[in-house]
Parts: sequence; structure tokens; C-alpha cells
Amino acid sequence: LAKNSELGLNYLLAVFLISPLISALHIHAVAEVRAGRTPRLSDIAARGLHVLPTAAATAIMTTLGIVIGFVALIVPGIILTFRWYVAVQAAAIEHEGWLPAIRRSRELTQGVYVHLFGFGILIGIIAEVPLLLGRAGVTGHDTLAAAFIGGVLLHAFALAFTALATALLYFDLAARQGTGSPQRELGDVGPEDAQ
Repeated sequence: LAKNSELGLNYLLAVFLISPLISALHIHAVAEVRAGRTPRLSDIAARGLHVLPTAAATAIMTTLGIVIGFVALIVPGIILTFRWYVAVQAAAIEHEGWLPAIRRSRELTQGVYVHLFGFGILIGIIAEVPLLLGRAGVTGHDTLAAAFIGGVLLHAFALAFTALATALLYFDLAARQGTGSPQRELGDVGPEDAQ
């Protein structure tokens, strides 16, 4: 698919659907661990799917805003990237909607841009280096089943690692700001409670 016109569609699905879902799953799993409970896949999956529309809407709006910021003058795009760093996580765990999630991310990231820059560099290195090495190892053989399976596993690692690290970052920023952990962040709000 990557060699055909579906590449754009695959990218959009990854950015606007798969990545928000993985982020929602990971932040709810971290919330369960923070509450002293063992995450159960069925509960985490139900919560993640329940908040997926809000998380996806947040991902769409923040990505569009950041792209427009980069097109406008580059600097606004950089600022928005930092401001909205944990917007999807806020949308997934706080159940308030995409606009409040964007505001919450701005509150949490205020004054810690250098911290976020370092975090982003480290996460980028850890997540992207295996992908680059994997691509280099299969150059010219990208149609083989082993190359496909290896690529899927490397992408899964990169997405999962980034989502887990960003979930931990969200809770760290909330703790630093002293906004605590409302019950909804501790995983007490499930799909049945939020209705």
C-alpha cells in the first residue's frame, strides 16, 4: 500500500485514528496502575474506544492548527506543538471534549517548553532509530513477508512506546502543576459511568 496512492490515506488513519486510540489505551492503563489496580485489557479497550471520538477530534484539530502554524511563520507551529503536546491524553482521560483538552494541554505545558523539547528529542530517538535500522535492513526487500512483519512490529513498538511515554508525561505535568489526580484520571470513569 505504501507504494500506491493509499499512502496518504494510511498516514491520515495512523495520525487521526490509530495513534489517538493507542494514546487513549495507554493513558487509561497508566491511570489504572496509578490507582493501584492491575489494568485489564477488556476494561482498557472499552474506555479507549469510548473516548476515541474525542481523542481523534483532538488529534485532528491540533494537527491542523500546528500545520497551519508552520505554514504561516514556522514559529507559531513550534509554539503550538509544545502547547498541545498532551492534548490527546487530556481528551482521553478527562472526558471534557476536544476544546477543553486543548486548553488543558496549554495549562499543563506552560513554562516547560525546554523540558518538552528534551523529552521529544529522547522519545524521537528511542522510537525512530529502530525504524530507521529496520528500513536499512530490508532495503530492496520491502515486499517480503518478513520485511512486512518486521515493519509492523517496529511501528507497533514506536507507537506504543511514544504513547506510554506521553501518558506518563501527562501525569507528571499534572503532578508538577499541583492539579492532582481527579477521580476521572484514576480510571474510575468507565464507559458506563460517563453516560
